[in-house]
This record gives sequence, C-alpha cells and structure tokens, in this order.
Amino acid sequence: MCKLLILSFGFQLLFCVFNTAQNLASQVLDDLGFGSMGFYSLGVLYFAFSFSCFVATPIVNKCGERFAMTIGALCYTLYTGCFILASAPQKFPDQADSLWVFNEGLIRAIILITAAINGFGASILWVAQGRYLARIANDSNKGTFNSIFWAFFMSSQIIGALFAAIVLQNTDAFTFYCIMTSICLLASLFFLFLQPVEPEAAEVVEDGDYQS
Repeated sequence: MCKLLILSFGFQLLFCVFNTAQNLASQVLDDLGFGSMGFYSLGVLYFAFSFSCFVATPIVNKCGERFAMTIGALCYTLYTGCFILASAPQKFPDQADSLWVFNEGLIRAIILITAAINGFGASILWVAQGRYLARIANDSNKGTFNSIFWAFFMSSQIIGALFAAIVLQNTDAFTFYCIMTSICLLASLFFLFLQPVEPEAAEVVEDGDYQS
C-alpha cells in the first residue's frame, strides 16, 4: 500500500501540471502570438506517443520501472518548460528583439520538439506504471489498487484546474509556467522514492517442478 500511495501521488502531482498545460496550450499560445501551435504541438505529442509505445517495453526492461517513470516524467517537464520560453518575450519585451533565444521560429521548433519528446516519455511512463502496479498487487487486491490509483490520477484534473484558476488570476503566464515546471520536476524526482519490486524468480507449477 505504501508503494501504491507513492506511485499514485507522483502521478497526481505530475498530471496536475501536465493536464493544466495541455488544456491551456491552445489558448495560451494563441494569446502569446503563436497562433495554432497549441493544436499542432498536441498533435505531435500524441502522434509520438502512439508510435513510441512499440519500443517502450524494451526500454522499460532495460531501465527498470522506477527509472523509466522518472525519465518519462522528465520528458513531461521539458514540454511544460517550453511554455516558459514561449511566454518570456511578452514578459521581457525590451529584450525580445536582442536575444536570439527569443526568436519566434526557434521557439516554434522547440515547442514541437519537446512535444515529440513528451510523447516518447509518455509511452515509457505508462508502460512502467502498468508493470509496477501489476507487481505490487496480487489477485485479491489488484482491483482495489487500480481503483485507488485512478482515483488519485483523475483528481489531478480537478486540482490542476483549480490551481490554474487561482494562480493565473494573480500572476502572468511566465510566472505561472515557472511554477508549473518546478512542480513537474519535483514530481519526476518523486518516482525515485519508489522501492524496486523484483519479479518472482520462479513459480511453482502443479507437478512440483519450477518454471522460470
């Protein structure tokens, strides 16, 4: 149960940030002068997510569930962090024309690249989550464990929306995404606190032999 609560809280914290960034992406980027980049970035993200699922399992096998979830969550952090760069020219208008990093074409490219990285990270994050949850549960409690995990996960929509409503009323987009990226980074490192769960080395079959 302790492992389950750490896993569930980590996902709740991570997706409080990501769901909010995803829900606001189209409107925020349009307001910042990037037009439909929010729609394009989400399209790239889920396209990469779909195809990365085919290679996610070998990566999780190599890294282990804890590190795979950490790497996957850090990919979410990169996508959330790109909104800091997108909002920086509006926050610092005096430097918008002098700094190369504020170039609009460069920012558009970074948004799409980090979206693709996020999609890749999402694939290994969810594969690792499913395997870790399956290992800490058994036949008698797997339904309960899945219910608890999804209760935490779905509550992130509510918490994230309320948090965004409160913060955005009192600050600008640049500060808001600095806060959200920091929380996302914290959630990424949170998965390192999960204890490893080793697969069963062997299982007993009915005739008394051992099957690897």
